[in-house]
Amino acid sequence: MPKYFLILILISKFVVAQQAKIILPNQKNWNVTREGSELNFKLNISPDSIQNTYQFSIQQGKIAGMNLDSLGSFSWNPAFHLVDRIESERIFQIVVVAINKEGLQMTTILDLKVLHTNRPPVLSDLAIFYVQFNNSNTYKINTEKAYDEDNDPIVFVPILETLPEGMAMSTQGEITWRPSNNQFNSLKDKPLFVDFYIQDQPSKTQTKGKIKIEATQMDLPPLITVIPKNENLLIKE
Repeated sequence: MPKYFLILILISKFVVAQQAKIILPNQKNWNVTREGSELNFKLNISPDSIQNTYQFSIQQGKIAGMNLDSLGSFSWNPAFHLVDRIESERIFQIVVVAINKEGLQMTTILDLKVLHTNRPPVLSDLAIFYVQFNNSNTYKINTEKAYDEDNDPIVFVPILETLPEGMAMSTQGEITWRPSNNQFNSLKDKPLFVDFYIQDQPSKTQTKGKIKIEATQMDLPPLITVIPKNENLLIKE
């Protein structure tokens, strides 16, 4: 091959390489997602004629779960702990490189915006609330059983229709109740269920909960003891 043809080919490759660039998606908000929602997009090379001669990779800023294959397809499902309620959104910057067999490379910086996702409070099965007769009974909902994964403040809101007379539930999840005679007797025959909501603040996203209430196995003590009168026991002087 004549030298000048070889020179023209080299010059042509050089010009193409100089004109090549990474093309970003043109969709609106292509780089925005929420915690727990997958982000997908495709990077390309211009001109199209050299698209397949370059391989993509993340050079800097890669976070666990990010994936960019050699063809430029990106995917990432941001974990829920990455953005908190106060900051509401956060920018994660990565450096992407595209390199060909000759070692020529291009780089671009991507700003990926992640928005906070508010999750409802978590509630596990609660222990039974055992109550005693003629006693002021107190029950505190265990914070290991009821909490918010986003570390938002939570409050407890009773569903009033399910509360028996005299029972109260505080916003901190403390229940107090002194059952009457009739209430306790009824409770011995059939357990009671009290419903409530856990709400995170200030979003008020809520989860419904239920507490089972039972009487203790202790017998109901008598309220009045009657001593029968026996005149034969009277001693006459």
